Amino acid sequence: MESPECQLLPVCSLLAIGCTRRPGLTSSAPKALECASEPRVAVANHKQAEKRNRQRLKRRARNLTHLSSMRTFMKRVRRALDGGDGDAAKASLPAAVTAITKAASKGVIHRNTASRYVSRLTKAVAVKPA
Repeated sequence: MESPECQLLPVCSLLAIGCTRRPGLTSSAPKALECASEPRVAVANHKQAEKRNRQRLKRRARNLTHLSSMRTFMKRVRRALDGGDGDAAKASLPAAVTAITKAASKGVIHRNTASRYVSRLTKAVAVKPA
């Protein structure tokens, strides 16, 4: 969707109007910019590459599930601490620690990162009076 007004606009605002080419390029030149509303889709050319792509998508969805739930449990502890509710923070800490260690055991986060998260949360809960 290239229009004459694309030639007059700066490059940063070309995506806003849907222009897919840089000003001054001929129509035979390759696309320099792509429309932000159309996601790029990698097409596998070989059977094994298609399988790897399917496996990658499954692993990513599984990893994001563990990561998201871990972050949710950590947020619950932090929110309780910020609200001044030490008892609620102490009550939600074991679930957060379990989620963190589970994410580490699944390989979603590094075990040192998991240890750091657990240490910081535990220390914050211990410092905050009940």
